[in-house]
Amino acid sequence: MKTKHKLARDLRQAGAPSDMVSKATQGYYDDYESDLTFPLTQLIKDCEKVGLAQIAHGARSGKYDGTKAEANEWMTRGEGL
Repeated sequence: MKTKHKLARDLRQAGAPSDMVSKATQGYYDDYESDLTFPLTQLIKDCEKVGLAQIAHGARSGKYDGTKAEANEWMTRGEGL
């Protein structure tokens, strides 16, 4: 399962607002799919804003960091060059 889908699942289970779940599904908070420079920092800010401290803690701890496989996929798309 891709990291963005794990995050979306965890956000949904934590009762996050639907727009956050949608953003996660679309890769807004993803290391390799987001247009943001620091997507996980934004995730932490957004989680803290709506009281999702456990998700924010997980993000700080690396739970939602992109995987090696996702990094390799990003590189093969030519976006990492």
